[in-house]
Amino acid sequence: MAERNTRLHGRQLADSLAGSGLQKNAVTDALEINLKANAGLNIDTDQLEVLLEASKGLAVSASGLAIDYDDSSIGITLGKLAIKALGITNDMLAGSISDDKLVADYIQTSEVDDSSIEFAGGSLNVKALGITNDMLAGSIALSKLVALTANSAIATNASGEIVAVSGVSDTEIGYLANVTSDIQAQLNALTSGYSRRPAVINIVDNTVAPPTEVTGDRYILDETAGGVHADWDGASPNDIVEFDGSVWVATTPTEGFVAYVDSSDKDALFVDDGTPQWELRAVQSTSLADGKIWIGNSSGEATEVTMSGDVTITNLGVTSIGNAKVTNDMLAGSVALSKLVSGTSAQIIVADGSGIPSYVNMSGDVTISNAGVTAIGTGKVTNDMLAGSIDDSKLLADYIQTSEVDNSTIEFGTSLNVKADGITDAHIRLTNDGYLTARNSAGDGDISILKVNTSDKVALDATSWASVIPESALNIFNAPTVGKYMKYTSNGLEWVDLESAHTHVDNETPSGLIDGANTEYTIANTPTAGTVKLYLNGLRQEAGSGKDYTISGTTITFAVAPEAGDVLLADYQY
Repeated sequence: MAERNTRLHGRQLADSLAGSGLQKNAVTDALEINLKANAGLNIDTDQLEVLLEASKGLAVSASGLAIDYDDSSIGITLGKLAIKALGITNDMLAGSISDDKLVADYIQTSEVDDSSIEFAGGSLNVKALGITNDMLAGSIALSKLVALTANSAIATNASGEIVAVSGVSDTEIGYLANVTSDIQAQLNALTSGYSRRPAVINIVDNTVAPPTEVTGDRYILDETAGGVHADWDGASPNDIVEFDGSVWVATTPTEGFVAYVDSSDKDALFVDDGTPQWELRAVQSTSLADGKIWIGNSSGEATEVTMSGDVTITNLGVTSIGNAKVTNDMLAGSVALSKLVSGTSAQIIVADGSGIPSYVNMSGDVTISNAGVTAIGTGKVTNDMLAGSIDDSKLLADYIQTSEVDNSTIEFGTSLNVKADGITDAHIRLTNDGYLTARNSAGDGDISILKVNTSDKVALDATSWASVIPESALNIFNAPTVGKYMKYTSNGLEWVDLESAHTHVDNETPSGLIDGANTEYTIANTPTAGTVKLYLNGLRQEAGSGKDYTISGTTITFAVAPEAGDVLLADYQY
């Protein structure tokens, strides 16, 4: 119908369609659309179609024209084509994003000053040493400081950094308690009168022209007589002069001026003790080798030396007196005994062959206790040690002097002996017990043949005998038989049995523990010599040194201890 109507009115519209993209076909009078070449439209079999270029984002489907999208950055949301969330990547941006496009207020990396804060490693950080004192809102609590080691303090190093300084003692920290004002003010007070001046090249002869004239050159003019050279521009002896590029500018020193002299590597100090002059002083380094001290030399200059001799010093200032360095003359007084090294009990101090005293044990003829008591040893005093004769009162017992021997019956040669023919029948008798005895002057039968006579001489006592054996008493009544002996009794001389003179003991068990360890046993009586018969388990034992047993008094000592259960029996006479 539309086509037909178009044809019906084609002629009428021909003029009005000019330039509108429509035209009337001259042959068919049909209304046609003028299509521009490559405009994306085309008429195919009386149908208008859209020409789509491949991979250009549009596609024709069975239901119509569709948009082709990758669904990564762009998608369909609520029937509309939209950019997906997180769909725009950095690589899609044509340039930088301006601040007004940001949802919040962000800081650009160019806005970081990089002095106290830096952007590194993908994060914003405070820089090392970036916080200054001015940035702190208040004081830093001590708890925020890193822990220090014992006896350490906080100080700044040459770079102005805060560091921990070790080796600070409580005493040294205590020195600060004596600071009453600004430390610099106190230091200034200590250096009052000193004025450090700029260094000079040299101290020069003032009577000759300047050796150099370069701006900034400085010299000290000496005191040479003859007048200052005119080229020094009116300066005077001892002046410090500096060339300013045209003239020498002089500074008149006052006492306490100090200037380093480069040519001599020394300080020049201006002193005025009646004669104003510059004096060169060695420049003292602030460094000192380990264990060294400064001491003035013969030129009055501080010199680094090692402390030696009687006393040494460590790098901590600890002094030590060396061994054997203290002499007697050094002592201010006596040395207390408590200061002597300890010895052992009862030792004494004696000097050795080198004169060095040492502790020794006192020995030899005399010993000493720890209470100071000396004792002469037994048998230590010889005759040569005696200063004179020993008084009778010092003798332990009553001794007879050789002068007290009457030499009639007794004589003393090298020993005291009865003289030949000194004893007569008047000096001896037989007692009623059958033994030969001597009588004393009392006639009481005491066994003593010596007496002191009226002449204070020792002699045999031949007086006051109670009974003298008369010759008639020496009668033999019966012929003797074997086993008999002659005995003097109250009845005179008689032959008696030997056996009746002693008491017999048979089968006595000596006392003592028989246990295999004990070797000593005791019998009840002191036996007559040669009468003991000892039996062990019925076997007679042999007496004597190196044999089965020995006997002394009542004590029997076995060479080998009898075993427990052994039987010990003894026969003897006493």
